[in-house]
Amino acid sequence: MKKKFWRKVRDKIEDFLDVIDDKSPATVEDEDRLVASAPTFLAFIGAPIFLLGIVFLTKCIPKREYYVAGVVTIFMIIPGFLLTGYALFWRVIVDHEKVRYHSLFFGIGRSYPLKAITRVCRDEVYCLNIYKGKRKVITVDDEIEGIPYLMKWFANEGILVEDLKPGPEYYKVMEYPIHNWLMSAFEAFLALPLLGLWIYLLYKDGEIQGGMEILGVILATILLVGINIIMILGIIYNKVFYLKYQNGIYRYKKLFHEEEILKLDKTLSYKVDWDEGNIILYRDRKRLFTLHKGMANVRQFVVDTLLESDIPCIEGEKYLETFWRKKL
Repeated sequence: MKKKFWRKVRDKIEDFLDVIDDKSPATVEDEDRLVASAPTFLAFIGAPIFLLGIVFLTKCIPKREYYVAGVVTIFMIIPGFLLTGYALFWRVIVDHEKVRYHSLFFGIGRSYPLKAITRVCRDEVYCLNIYKGKRKVITVDDEIEGIPYLMKWFANEGILVEDLKPGPEYYKVMEYPIHNWLMSAFEAFLALPLLGLWIYLLYKDGEIQGGMEILGVILATILLVGINIIMILGIIYNKVFYLKYQNGIYRYKKLFHEEEILKLDKTLSYKVDWDEGNIILYRDRKRLFTLHKGMANVRQFVVDTLLESDIPCIEGEKYLETFWRKKL
Protein backbone atom coordinates (compact mmCIF):
# COMPACT_ATOMS: atom_id res chain seq x y z
CA MET A 1 0.00 0.00 0.00
CA LYS A 2 2.80 2.40 0.92
CA LYS A 3 4.74 1.58 -2.25
CA LYS A 4 1.64 2.23 -4.35
CA PHE A 5 1.05 5.57 -2.62
CA TRP A 6 4.61 6.82 -3.08
CA ARG A 7 4.65 5.56 -6.66
CA LYS A 8 1.57 7.65 -7.33
CA VAL A 9 3.20 10.70 -5.73
CA ARG A 10 6.34 10.17 -7.82
CA ASP A 11 4.29 9.81 -11.02
CA LYS A 12 2.43 13.03 -10.24
CA ILE A 13 5.69 14.90 -9.76
CA GLU A 14 7.12 13.49 -12.99
CA ASP A 15 3.96 14.39 -14.90
CA PHE A 16 4.13 17.90 -13.49
CA LEU A 17 7.73 18.35 -14.54
CA ASP A 18 6.91 17.05 -18.03
CA VAL A 19 4.52 19.93 -18.72
CA ILE A 20 7.16 22.63 -18.34
CA ASP A 21 8.89 23.96 -21.46
CA ASP A 22 10.49 27.16 -22.74
CA LYS A 23 7.27 28.74 -23.97
CA SER A 24 5.91 29.48 -20.51
CA PRO A 25 6.86 28.30 -17.03
CA ALA A 26 3.24 27.40 -16.32
CA THR A 27 1.72 26.49 -19.67
CA VAL A 28 2.26 23.89 -22.41
CA GLU A 29 0.18 23.85 -25.57
CA ASP A 30 0.13 21.54 -28.57
CA GLU A 31 -2.50 20.50 -31.08
CA ASP A 32 -4.04 17.87 -28.79
CA ARG A 33 -4.07 19.44 -25.33
CA LEU A 34 -3.32 22.46 -23.16
CA VAL A 35 -1.84 22.18 -19.67
CA ALA A 36 -1.85 25.07 -17.16
CA SER A 37 -0.08 24.52 -13.85
CA ALA A 38 0.90 26.48 -10.75
CA PRO A 39 4.30 28.21 -10.48
CA THR A 40 6.93 25.63 -9.48
CA PHE A 41 8.97 28.03 -7.34
CA LEU A 42 6.22 28.06 -4.69
CA ALA A 43 7.34 24.55 -3.70
CA PHE A 44 10.72 25.97 -2.69
CA ILE A 45 8.87 28.20 -0.21
CA GLY A 46 6.23 25.78 1.04
CA ALA A 47 8.33 22.60 1.37
CA PRO A 48 10.92 24.03 3.85
CA ILE A 49 8.13 25.56 5.95
CA PHE A 50 6.27 22.24 6.00
CA LEU A 51 9.38 20.17 6.87
CA LEU A 52 10.48 22.62 9.55
CA GLY A 53 6.99 22.45 11.06
CA ILE A 54 7.19 18.65 11.16
CA VAL A 55 10.55 18.88 12.97
CA PHE A 56 9.10 21.26 15.57
CA LEU A 57 6.06 19.02 15.97
CA THR A 58 8.20 15.96 16.72
CA LYS A 59 9.96 17.98 19.42
CA CYS A 60 6.79 19.40 20.99
CA ILE A 61 4.56 16.33 21.27
CA PRO A 62 6.93 14.18 23.42
CA LYS A 63 7.25 17.12 25.81
CA ARG A 64 3.44 17.49 25.90
CA GLU A 65 3.68 21.06 24.64
CA TYR A 66 0.37 20.74 22.86
CA TYR A 67 -0.28 24.48 22.62
CA VAL A 68 3.00 25.02 20.76
CA ALA A 69 2.24 21.99 18.59
CA GLY A 70 -1.13 23.50 17.66
CA VAL A 71 0.45 26.84 16.72
CA VAL A 72 3.11 25.08 14.62
CA THR A 73 0.44 23.03 12.85
CA ILE A 74 -1.74 26.05 12.07
CA PHE A 75 0.97 28.47 10.97
CA MET A 76 3.63 26.17 9.48
CA ILE A 77 2.51 22.65 8.62
CA ILE A 78 -0.88 23.43 7.06
CA PRO A 79 0.26 26.48 5.00
CA GLY A 80 3.46 24.70 3.95
CA PHE A 81 1.54 21.60 2.89
CA LEU A 82 -1.03 23.59 0.90
CA LEU A 83 1.61 25.72 -0.82
CA THR A 84 3.75 22.71 -1.73
CA GLY A 85 0.78 20.71 -2.96
CA TYR A 86 -0.41 23.66 -5.01
CA ALA A 87 3.00 24.04 -6.68
CA LEU A 88 3.58 20.33 -7.38
CA PHE A 89 0.16 18.91 -8.16
CA TRP A 90 -2.35 21.63 -9.09
CA ARG A 91 -3.10 21.86 -12.80
CA VAL A 92 -5.84 22.07 -15.42
CA ILE A 93 -5.64 19.99 -18.60
CA VAL A 94 -7.96 20.52 -21.55
CA ASP A 95 -8.18 18.64 -24.83
CA HIS A 96 -10.80 18.39 -27.53
CA GLU A 97 -13.03 16.08 -25.49
CA LYS A 98 -12.78 16.93 -21.79
CA VAL A 99 -11.44 19.19 -19.04
CA ARG A 100 -9.44 17.63 -16.23
CA TYR A 101 -8.71 19.35 -12.93
CA HIS A 102 -6.06 18.11 -10.47
CA SER A 103 -6.22 19.57 -6.96
CA LEU A 104 -3.36 20.42 -4.64
CA PHE A 105 -4.11 17.29 -2.56
CA PHE A 106 -1.70 14.93 -4.37
CA GLY A 107 -3.31 15.68 -7.72
CA ILE A 108 -6.70 14.17 -6.81
CA GLY A 109 -8.90 15.36 -9.62
CA ARG A 110 -12.13 15.31 -11.52
CA SER A 111 -13.04 15.37 -15.19
CA TYR A 112 -15.79 17.07 -17.19
CA PRO A 113 -16.79 16.48 -20.83
CA LEU A 114 -16.00 19.55 -22.88
CA LYS A 115 -19.56 19.63 -24.20
CA ALA A 116 -20.81 19.97 -20.59
CA ILE A 117 -18.90 23.25 -20.11
CA THR A 118 -21.37 26.07 -20.74
CA ARG A 119 -19.38 29.21 -19.96
CA VAL A 120 -15.86 30.42 -19.18
CA CYS A 121 -15.42 33.81 -17.52
CA ARG A 122 -12.41 35.84 -16.46
CA ASP A 123 -13.69 37.89 -13.53
CA GLU A 124 -12.86 41.31 -12.14
CA VAL A 125 -9.78 40.07 -10.24
CA TYR A 126 -8.39 38.24 -13.30
CA CYS A 127 -9.33 34.72 -12.11
CA LEU A 128 -10.75 32.34 -14.71
CA ASN A 129 -13.98 30.58 -13.71
CA ILE A 130 -15.19 27.52 -15.62
CA TYR A 131 -18.90 26.71 -15.40
CA LYS A 132 -20.91 23.56 -15.90
CA GLY A 133 -24.44 24.87 -16.25
CA LYS A 134 -24.82 27.55 -13.59
CA ARG A 135 -22.34 25.89 -11.24
CA LYS A 136 -18.72 27.01 -11.09
CA VAL A 137 -16.63 23.83 -11.17
CA ILE A 138 -13.05 25.10 -11.65
CA THR A 139 -11.29 28.34 -10.70
CA VAL A 140 -7.91 29.21 -12.18
CA ASP A 141 -6.17 31.81 -10.00
CA ASP A 142 -4.83 35.00 -11.51
CA GLU A 143 -1.16 34.07 -10.99
CA ILE A 144 -1.47 31.19 -13.47
CA GLU A 145 0.15 32.34 -16.70
CA GLY A 146 -1.95 29.99 -18.82
CA ILE A 147 -5.22 31.92 -18.51
CA PRO A 148 -5.00 33.61 -21.95
CA TYR A 149 -4.18 30.24 -23.54
CA LEU A 150 -7.16 28.61 -21.81
CA MET A 151 -9.53 31.37 -22.93
CA LYS A 152 -8.35 31.01 -26.53
CA TRP A 153 -8.70 27.21 -26.39
CA PHE A 154 -12.27 27.31 -25.06
CA ALA A 155 -13.23 29.97 -27.62
CA ASN A 156 -11.89 27.79 -30.44
CA GLU A 157 -14.03 24.93 -29.11
CA GLY A 158 -17.15 27.08 -29.45
CA ILE A 159 -17.69 27.70 -25.72
CA LEU A 160 -18.92 31.10 -24.55
CA VAL A 161 -15.96 33.09 -23.19
CA GLU A 162 -16.57 36.27 -21.19
CA ASP A 163 -13.86 38.71 -20.17
CA LEU A 164 -14.74 41.01 -17.26
CA LYS A 165 -11.16 42.21 -16.93
CA PRO A 166 -11.21 45.81 -15.64
CA GLY A 167 -10.98 48.52 -18.28
CA PRO A 168 -11.89 52.17 -18.86
CA GLU A 169 -15.58 51.33 -19.34
CA TYR A 170 -15.95 48.74 -16.60
CA TYR A 171 -14.32 47.75 -13.32
CA LYS A 172 -15.33 46.42 -9.94
CA VAL A 173 -13.78 47.38 -6.60
CA MET A 174 -13.95 44.36 -4.32
CA GLU A 175 -11.97 42.26 -1.87
CA TYR A 176 -9.57 39.77 -3.38
CA PRO A 177 -10.87 36.19 -2.87
CA ILE A 178 -7.51 35.16 -1.39
CA HIS A 179 -7.87 37.80 1.35
CA ASN A 180 -11.27 36.46 2.31
CA TRP A 181 -9.90 32.92 2.19
CA LEU A 182 -7.15 33.89 4.65
CA MET A 183 -9.72 35.44 6.99
CA SER A 184 -11.80 32.27 6.77
CA ALA A 185 -8.75 30.14 7.54
CA PHE A 186 -7.94 32.33 10.57
CA GLU A 187 -11.52 31.96 11.81
CA ALA A 188 -11.65 28.20 11.21
CA PHE A 189 -8.22 27.29 12.55
CA LEU A 190 -7.66 29.82 15.33
CA ALA A 191 -10.56 32.00 16.50
CA LEU A 192 -13.22 29.28 16.56
CA PRO A 193 -10.94 26.59 18.13
CA LEU A 194 -9.95 29.07 20.85
CA LEU A 195 -13.61 29.68 21.68
CA GLY A 196 -14.25 25.92 21.75
CA LEU A 197 -11.23 25.38 24.01
CA TRP A 198 -12.43 28.10 26.37
CA ILE A 199 -15.91 26.57 26.61
CA TYR A 200 -14.34 23.14 27.23
CA LEU A 201 -12.12 24.50 30.03
CA LEU A 202 -15.10 26.18 31.68
CA TYR A 203 -17.07 22.94 31.50
CA LYS A 204 -14.14 20.89 32.79
CA ASP A 205 -13.28 23.14 35.75
CA GLY A 206 -16.89 23.59 36.72
CA GLU A 207 -16.50 25.78 39.81
CA ILE A 208 -15.88 29.52 39.59
CA GLN A 209 -15.33 31.27 42.91
CA GLY A 210 -15.21 34.97 43.76
CA GLY A 211 -16.66 38.02 42.09
CA MET A 212 -13.47 38.98 40.25
CA GLU A 213 -13.10 35.47 38.82
CA ILE A 214 -16.69 35.50 37.60
CA LEU A 215 -16.15 38.93 36.05
CA GLY A 216 -12.97 37.75 34.34
CA VAL A 217 -14.74 34.70 32.91
CA ILE A 218 -17.61 36.86 31.62
CA LEU A 219 -15.26 39.38 30.01
CA ALA A 220 -13.11 36.67 28.42
CA THR A 221 -16.21 34.92 27.06
CA ILE A 222 -17.59 38.16 25.65
CA LEU A 223 -14.21 38.91 24.05
CA LEU A 224 -13.89 35.50 22.37
CA VAL A 225 -17.52 35.44 21.21
CA GLY A 226 -17.16 39.01 19.94
CA ILE A 227 -14.01 38.19 17.96
CA ASN A 228 -15.76 35.28 16.26
CA ILE A 229 -18.87 37.34 15.46
CA ILE A 230 -16.76 40.19 14.03
CA MET A 231 -14.69 37.76 11.95
CA ILE A 232 -17.76 35.98 10.55
CA LEU A 233 -19.53 39.26 9.73
CA GLY A 234 -16.32 40.60 8.16
CA ILE A 235 -16.00 37.50 5.94
CA ILE A 236 -19.62 37.78 4.83
CA TYR A 237 -19.33 41.54 4.26
CA ASN A 238 -16.18 41.15 2.13
CA LYS A 239 -17.94 38.46 0.12
CA VAL A 240 -20.98 40.65 -0.55
CA PHE A 241 -19.57 44.18 -0.88
CA TYR A 242 -18.56 45.71 -4.20
CA LEU A 243 -18.40 49.07 -5.94
CA LYS A 244 -18.99 48.75 -9.68
CA TYR A 245 -18.48 51.21 -12.52
CA GLN A 246 -20.26 50.43 -15.78
CA ASN A 247 -21.72 52.58 -18.57
CA GLY A 248 -20.81 55.75 -16.69
CA ILE A 249 -22.75 54.73 -13.57
CA TYR A 250 -21.39 53.77 -10.15
CA ARG A 251 -23.26 51.12 -8.17
CA TYR A 252 -22.45 49.60 -4.79
CA LYS A 253 -23.78 46.79 -2.64
CA LYS A 254 -23.39 46.33 1.10
CA LEU A 255 -24.35 43.60 3.51
CA PHE A 256 -28.12 43.50 4.18
CA HIS A 257 -28.71 46.13 1.45
CA GLU A 258 -29.85 46.02 -2.16
CA GLU A 259 -27.62 47.40 -4.90
CA GLU A 260 -27.73 51.22 -4.97
CA ILE A 261 -26.50 53.89 -7.38
CA LEU A 262 -23.66 56.07 -6.11
CA LYS A 263 -24.36 59.61 -7.28
CA LEU A 264 -21.36 61.92 -7.57
CA ASP A 265 -23.05 65.08 -6.33
CA LYS A 266 -22.42 67.73 -3.67
CA THR A 267 -23.84 65.53 -0.89
CA LEU A 268 -21.01 63.04 -1.38
CA SER A 269 -17.71 63.52 0.46
CA TYR A 270 -14.80 61.39 1.60
CA LYS A 271 -12.09 61.21 4.22
CA VAL A 272 -8.72 59.49 4.27
CA ASP A 273 -7.53 57.38 7.19
CA TRP A 274 -3.86 58.39 7.39
CA ASP A 275 -2.77 55.34 9.38
CA GLU A 276 -4.43 52.64 7.28
CA GLY A 277 -4.69 54.31 3.89
CA ASN A 278 -8.45 53.75 3.85
CA ILE A 279 -10.99 55.87 1.98
CA ILE A 280 -14.24 56.48 3.87
CA LEU A 281 -17.16 57.77 1.78
CA TYR A 282 -19.97 59.84 3.28
CA ARG A 283 -23.42 60.93 2.08
CA ASP A 284 -24.63 64.05 3.93
CA ARG A 285 -21.81 63.37 6.42
CA LYS A 286 -23.20 59.89 7.13
CA ARG A 287 -20.82 57.02 6.45
CA LEU A 288 -21.60 55.00 3.34
CA PHE A 289 -18.74 52.49 3.15
CA THR A 290 -14.97 52.14 3.42
CA LEU A 291 -12.46 51.20 0.74
CA HIS A 292 -8.90 50.15 1.51
CA LYS A 293 -5.80 50.13 -0.65
CA GLY A 294 -5.62 46.31 -0.66
CA MET A 295 -8.85 45.95 -2.65
CA ALA A 296 -8.88 44.94 -6.29
CA ASN A 297 -9.21 47.83 -8.78
CA VAL A 298 -9.47 50.45 -6.04
CA ARG A 299 -6.94 52.69 -7.76
CA GLN A 300 -9.29 53.30 -10.70
CA PHE A 301 -11.94 54.73 -8.40
CA VAL A 302 -9.57 56.70 -6.18
CA VAL A 303 -7.48 58.27 -8.93
CA ASP A 304 -9.91 58.42 -11.86
CA THR A 305 -12.95 59.49 -9.84
CA LEU A 306 -12.14 61.07 -6.49
CA LEU A 307 -9.02 62.95 -7.55
CA GLU A 308 -10.39 64.02 -10.93
CA SER A 309 -13.75 65.30 -9.68
CA ASP A 310 -15.05 68.09 -7.49
CA ILE A 311 -16.10 65.76 -4.65
CA PRO A 312 -15.05 67.48 -1.41
CA CYS A 313 -12.43 65.84 0.77
CA ILE A 314 -13.03 66.21 4.49
CA GLU A 315 -9.49 65.22 5.45
CA GLY A 316 -6.39 63.73 3.83
CA GLU A 317 -6.51 64.97 0.23
CA LYS A 318 -2.76 65.66 0.21
CA TYR A 319 -2.16 62.08 1.27
CA LEU A 320 -4.16 60.85 -1.72
CA GLU A 321 -2.15 62.97 -4.12
CA THR A 322 1.25 61.86 -2.82
CA PHE A 323 0.59 58.18 -2.03
CA TRP A 324 -2.27 56.76 -4.07
CA ARG A 325 -1.40 58.42 -7.37
CA LYS A 326 2.33 57.68 -7.29
CA LYS A 327 2.60 54.31 -5.58
CA LEU A 328 -0.46 52.33 -6.63
